[in-house]
Order: sequence, then C-alpha cells, then structure tokens
Amino acid sequence: MEEKLRLVDLSLGVGLSKQGNLTGIERRLKDSVADVHNCIGKWNQQNARGTSVLMDLGNFLLSRQPVGDIKTVAQFQQVAPEIRKRLTELSAIVDKMEALSDKMTMIASQMEALRDLELSQSTSVCGDGSPQIFFYSWPVQSFVDAFRKVASAYEAELPTKRRVVSSVAHGSDRDALLLHVSVWGYDGSLSGEVRTLVDAMLYETGHYSL
Repeated sequence: MEEKLRLVDLSLGVGLSKQGNLTGIERRLKDSVADVHNCIGKWNQQNARGTSVLMDLGNFLLSRQPVGDIKTVAQFQQVAPEIRKRLTELSAIVDKMEALSDKMTMIASQMEALRDLELSQSTSVCGDGSPQIFFYSWPVQSFVDAFRKVASAYEAELPTKRRVVSSVAHGSDRDALLLHVSVWGYDGSLSGEVRTLVDAMLYETGHYSL
C-alpha cells in the first residue's frame, strides 16, 4: 500500500524520531519550524486578500471612472474616495506581509545563534566540534541554511507587492489591471525549491509523518 505524508498537529511536541516532550535545542528547532510554517500560512491568506482587493479595485475603476483620463493617484482620490480606501487596504495588507517576512528573518537569525550554541556544546562535550543530529539527518547548520533561504525568498517578494500598490491606480484598461493582479499573485521568488525546503523541515522535525 502506498504511504502518504500527513500533517500532524503543529502544537504537539513529539517528533517521529523523539518521544516525549522535547527540550533545549530540539524544542527550539521544532517550534521555529512551526512558526515559519504558520507565517507562510498567514502570508498566503494576506496574498489572497490582496488579490481580492485588487480585483475589487479594478472592477471599480473600470466601471466608475474614465481611467484613461486620470493620470495620478491624487486625481483618483479627488474624484473617488473609495479608491483611496482600497489602496489603503492593499497597502495595509503589504504591511502585514512585511511583518511576517521580518518575523521569518528574525527566526533565521535566531537559528544562527542556536547553531553557535550547539557548536560550543559539541566542542565541550565531544571535543571535536562534530555537529549533532537532533532528529533524522539534519545538523543545525542545515536548518540555518533552510531558514535563511526561505526568509530571503519572502523578503524578495515585498518590493513587487509595493510596486503593485503604487502603480495599480494608473491602469488604463482592463488588460493593465489584470496584469497587476497577475503580477501580485505570481510570487516569482517563491520557487518550488523554497516550498520543498519548508516541507523538508516539517518532515525532519516530525510535523509531517508517514
């Protein structure tokens, strides 16, 4: 029978390779992976909200305004306060996404400190500084590399989101507005490799099980 992965409760402290309550570095690793996973889930929710706001804004512009005759955001705001409301909402969404990105970057930095702690402990205990394996096969450095790559990928998406917010009101026709929606949802920096890294961390720490 084919085995399938299933997602287990991220609040649980029992990994596949460890039984009982985790402590110390193991606990920090497992909790940090769960935190990043949750940040990504919230990011996806905000991304979907942004798409909805963009579609709503585009429909409003095309149905209510002679878009081709209005060139600046200020002009839009003078004739349609509703546009400012939607742009403000979209900007607030990006602010929330930036906060989630900042949190992932902070976690990545914390993992670097955790790696340094683990190396010092390994040196004092083993004498040779050999990296310890806490779950299946990853040393702490592998987590550091994965966290940093994931955090950098989400950070790289933010300028694109900001550009969409600043330029969407200049869309002169339906195609231009749909292009902004497409650019918003593309997430070019979030490659399959990034998603694979997140899944690998979830599996390594026992959040995914067979």
